[in-house]
Amino acid sequence: MNAPVTDIALARARRLEELQQRYPRWRIWHDKTGWHAMRDGSFLERPEPGSPVHSLHMPNAVELNVHLAVQDALECGQDWKL
Repeated sequence: MNAPVTDIALARARRLEELQQRYPRWRIWHDKTGWHAMRDGSFLERPEPGSPVHSLHMPNAVELNVHLAVQDALECGQDWKL
């Protein structure tokens, strides 16, 4: 017999799917340590402050979403500061 799926698990699954659809060039997942995103492909991270990064690790989906939006802006040449 399968264990029942909790509302929290369903909400996490929906949030994960939303983030994956919004940011298709990122591999996004969550585990017991938080929410994570890593760029797909052969992205080369520059060591300069304010440059886009290769991976992100946040405690929750909301913060990950914010940082992914910042990364998108940086890729477009916009200056972002949190």
